[in-house]
Amino acid sequence: MRHLEITVGKATGEAEFISEVDSKVIDAICSVLPCEGTLIPAIWSGSLGALQLPPGLPLDELQASVCSLYPGTLAISPRTGELLLSYGAAETRTELGVEYVCRIATVTTGRGSLITECATMHDRGALGATIAIGN
Repeated sequence: MRHLEITVGKATGEAEFISEVDSKVIDAICSVLPCEGTLIPAIWSGSLGALQLPPGLPLDELQASVCSLYPGTLAISPRTGELLLSYGAAETRTELGVEYVCRIATVTTGRGSLITECATMHDRGALGATIAIGN
């Protein structure tokens, strides 16, 4: 099964796609990877970072939809085209209230270092990040 390789700041890890995600959704996500950019704190959602994915994410419906994310969870927002990485308890929200997103993967390797590095965003600001398809 495909997995994701994640680098945030100085931390690296891997995430495995969750079984509830349809292969079409996984293919859609993989079609816009690798992605390099800036992970920014999601201001309305708690301990959550957002990375803008390249334009053209062919995803218009939610699967495995949630609004609560736990540390080490990755999700996609079809509305904004962002990949979300939780590093603590988070609830996806906008200025208008709760927003549902598509939970896609769970960090399985390097979880502690990724969570610790992401938590530094509150003091240091946004971090460089790369998401790629693993071998």
